[in-house]
Amino acid sequence: MTDFNIWWEAIPALQKTFWLIGIPFTVIFLIQTVLTLVGLDADHDADMDSDFDIDTDTDVDGAEAMIGGLKFFTVRNFITFFTIFSWSGIVFSRMGITPFIVFALAAVVGLIVMLMVAYMFLGMSRMVQSGSLNIQNTVSQIGEVYIPIPADKKGKGQIQLAVQGRIEEFDAVTEDLSPLPTGAKILVLEVLSDHSVLVTAFKEVPIEELDSSSSTSF
Repeated sequence: MTDFNIWWEAIPALQKTFWLIGIPFTVIFLIQTVLTLVGLDADHDADMDSDFDIDTDTDVDGAEAMIGGLKFFTVRNFITFFTIFSWSGIVFSRMGITPFIVFALAAVVGLIVMLMVAYMFLGMSRMVQSGSLNIQNTVSQIGEVYIPIPADKKGKGQIQLAVQGRIEEFDAVTEDLSPLPTGAKILVLEVLSDHSVLVTAFKEVPIEELDSSSSTSF
């Protein structure tokens, strides 16, 4: 403890300022980084199982400033900036340059690294989200009735269709005046909820009719 006191008393006041900023922010940054990585893993697992999202980034005062799809004013960015700012300040303050230039250089380095880290986490988040199912992608897709769908929105059935490279099942209703039996082809018209869609019977046009209509148009 005596050695620490001697070292602490020997360093300039400017460096002490950066140390006092750097130590707590570095600890918080490391903890937040671990929690964020765990949160992204949990987000991926939850999306696969129950479409439950975990938001690992928090807005400060609801700020909506965006840079290339990145929320600028967030707790994560704030902590990253001051972590890098403080350590950069410690390094620059040992070079014998004026305090104003030290603060300016530390701020620039902190801002650059903050943006780099923020975009890295944004990219990781987008990779996770790209693997989750977006029900909006079912619109205009053709599928097949799995459980019969009552006519005129008088009940729900289920459909199967390929979306985002895999076969999925969704609850479905129809406004058609005739019920849609198992195996019938359907076209998704609209998304009604997170797991429910509006469909209609899909009728394939025979190739002969397409050929005849094409020849008639000429």
